[in-house]
Amino acid sequence: SRGDREPVQNWDALERRRRCVLKAHPGTGEGAVQAVHSLLRSLRSSSTRRLRVPSPRLAMSSSVVSLQVGQCGIQLGTSLLETIAGEEVGTSPEGGLSGTFFRQQRLVASDSYSIKGTIQRTHPRSVLVDMEPKVIESTVRSENESPLFTFDPRSTFAKQSGSGNNWARGYFEYGSQYGDDILDKARREVEKCDMFGGFLVMQSLAGGTGSGLGARLAQLLKDDFQSNFLLNHCVWPYDSGEVIVQNYNTLLTLSHLHDCSDGIIVTENESLLQTCKRRLDIQRPTFDDLNSVAAKGLASILLPAERQSVDPYDFGGGGGGLEHNLLGSLVEHLCSHPAFKMLTLKSAPQVQTKALDFTEFKWTTILKWLRQMLIVSSNLDETLDWGVKIDSGSSINRVHCKSMGNFLVLRGRAALDAEVSAFADKALYPSWATDPLKVMCSERRFLGHEMFATVVSNSQASIVPMRKVLNKAYSMFDEKAYVHHYERCGLSYGDMEYAFGNIEDIIAKYSSL
Repeated sequence: SRGDREPVQNWDALERRRRCVLKAHPGTGEGAVQAVHSLLRSLRSSSTRRLRVPSPRLAMSSSVVSLQVGQCGIQLGTSLLETIAGEEVGTSPEGGLSGTFFRQQRLVASDSYSIKGTIQRTHPRSVLVDMEPKVIESTVRSENESPLFTFDPRSTFAKQSGSGNNWARGYFEYGSQYGDDILDKARREVEKCDMFGGFLVMQSLAGGTGSGLGARLAQLLKDDFQSNFLLNHCVWPYDSGEVIVQNYNTLLTLSHLHDCSDGIIVTENESLLQTCKRRLDIQRPTFDDLNSVAAKGLASILLPAERQSVDPYDFGGGGGGLEHNLLGSLVEHLCSHPAFKMLTLKSAPQVQTKALDFTEFKWTTILKWLRQMLIVSSNLDETLDWGVKIDSGSSINRVHCKSMGNFLVLRGRAALDAEVSAFADKALYPSWATDPLKVMCSERRFLGHEMFATVVSNSQASIVPMRKVLNKAYSMFDEKAYVHHYERCGLSYGDMEYAFGNIEDIIAKYSSL
């Protein structure tokens, strides 16, 4: 009867079930056995005739709901949505936006006498959260003038108090007071998805709202949506210091996210600043400039692409058709081990927009630079240490950045023909890693680039910044500096010690790769 309702796909499971039935009923006659075999053959034949590989254009893609928490999360998330929307409008044959990150809303324009018509608006699948209203108000106001999309005012949440850069206030006080209300807005966005994939939470690590409230919301989301992926994108503060207690906030956030999130992508403010100054010739970068660089790298791993095989004997090229939502594949490939969740993102080339038409691109050169960036843990494709190599025993000990897995995305001309075997080198990975490399490709230009490559890596790259922050935090913690501000909001001394110890465990596990 199951074959009458839907095609049977797992034939091995059905065969095992048949054997269990026959074993449980040894008196079953040979005629019944033959009847079961005949039924299996007929179902296999009819199912094979009915099953078809879906057209990439018709395949339903799962949607992603993003939570943009705090000033940094809201501004960076908005820049990311603008980048994605600009690329999709420019490349989509219908000129519209896909349902992965956007939804359509039809409004009826009418008066008391007659209906005048309908208005269709495009809204991001996003919830904006901040404890101060000015950032949300300015963001919603500016996007209302955009021809691409507008934010739904019902998917915003703001209060008047602020978090005062206190992680405990955001996590305990605001998380307890407003967590359920914010979660209701997220649920409403999920209910509007035809097929829901997971959440992308964007936040900073330095302040109080993005770090504290963001960590609490991530925990609440995972409790309610355990079968869907949860990916956090966190902006790492400047080494020189943005907030006096940023080291506490960073460690507390990472410790809690590591317990509930499926993956944590870390982007360093210092790397964004150096990219603007040294590669894009922006000597005095603004927040918009920094957000634009970060959004560019993120958009390159979010837009649709198809899988490329790294096996030279796989003549099918990997298969699977066009994937509209790469986040699910990324989480599944890189974050399968619960002890390793720290992800970093590197892109090449970083070129000024005005120089794109005069720059010659070659995949061999781009991938050579990107691989070296991966080996030496650099976010810039210049001033690289080319003396660090992994193909000679004398220099392998200098490689301080071994990867547990890599997710490589290539965009541009002849991307499907690019030679990526260098990223499959076994020396890049621990000996126990199986199938550590996944490659996705799209032959469409990306943001004016003829060729563009991005690698998301689950690697040892986070060890150095985590260790720096941990040492600074311990120096303050030993003197009990500012600890009373956290205790006053419900965070105990022992809670902070546990968080620091959790970070030490993460560093030790990555160091063992």
